[in-house]
Amino acid sequence: MSDLSELSDDQLRELLTTSRQTLNSLVMNLTSHPDMQNAITRLLGPDDMLDAFYELASAKPDLMRLVLQASVSALLNVQAWDGSNAELKQRAIKGN
Repeated sequence: MSDLSELSDDQLRELLTTSRQTLNSLVMNLTSHPDMQNAITRLLGPDDMLDAFYELASAKPDLMRLVLQASVSALLNVQAWDGSNAELKQRAIKGN
């Protein structure tokens, strides 16, 4: 991603909207897949996350690939949303 300070306000707002829509889509997709919910719940449990991931990946590799892809997508979208939001706030404070 380019330096956010180089983007126009409209481009930042579009990035915010797109990121929010992607996150909403991920949440909606997760609600319709109880197997993914269960895998994520297990990963976030009190046991060692890496051990749990390895066990699940061995037993259900396709499911865990989806979980990993969804997790990375969510992290990237949260980062994009946070960066865009911070840049817009900074501009508002500066009066741009």
